[in-house]
Amino acid sequence: MQRGRAQKGIVMKTRSLIVASALALASAAGADAAIFSLNWLQMAPTPIGSSVPNNSVFNLPGVGPVTVSYSIPASYNHARFQSPIFSPGSVTSGPDTYNWTTHEAFSATSFGPQNPLASSWDITYTFTSTLAPGTIVLGVQGLGATTSFGGGTTTATVLQN
Repeated sequence: MQRGRAQKGIVMKTRSLIVASALALASAAGADAAIFSLNWLQMAPTPIGSSVPNNSVFNLPGVGPVTVSYSIPASYNHARFQSPIFSPGSVTSGPDTYNWTTHEAFSATSFGPQNPLASSWDITYTFTSTLAPGTIVLGVQGLGATTSFGGGTTTATVLQN
């Protein structure tokens, strides 16, 4: 992400073995009982399991175009990923109903011989307009700790502008 350029987006910097991230738009309707819909960012036409081209533009329903750009070491494999645990569904809690589409993520895994905790990568989601607070969810999975390589923990840092 060019720091001097005015843009609306989220930057996620990571130090990790395996990290995946996704964006979702949550919207609600009704006064007493609400229906909340989670629409995960779909990265089609990139095939599942294939690398997402850098600076790709995808459409997030209710938000519009989202540019996905990243800086990842060559020793990392990265791909469009779907989580079978989060297939489309819904749940009702009290008067509210929550619906979601198939979960997608940008996944990165270090296959390098060096200490993966010593390498960093970042991903930036850039929006064409300012988003209302509370409308976007950034999910991060795969963070953890290890005693390998002298020990350490993975971290994710989210920057907003």
